[in-house]
Amino acid sequence: MAVALELQAKSMDMVPSRWIEALIRGRLLHAQTLSRPDELAFIEVQVELRRIGVHIHHVLNAIQETAGANPDHLRQLREQAGEIRLQLARLRAAFQGNLDNWNGAS
Repeated sequence: MAVALELQAKSMDMVPSRWIEALIRGRLLHAQTLSRPDELAFIEVQVELRRIGVHIHHVLNAIQETAGANPDHLRQLREQAGEIRLQLARLRAAFQGNLDNWNGAS
């Protein structure tokens, strides 16, 4: 049993006591715990997608304020902003899937 615990903890880049804590938090509190590299990657992707979305929103606003804005450009920017929102939702769903793993879901 100790070997299995060590292997599970190591697979998440955690010490066994941290892994046990994460398991308990996940089961009892439905609180997410990622390995540190996964957590940093998750945060980085969200930050980058939000940053891109903000830039697209600013460009869209600037184009709308100019006379003679090209409707095709506006449509394309709206589509890109929608795609970013969709990708953020998918990222959050993947995060939830990780939580399902802790909760014993298949």
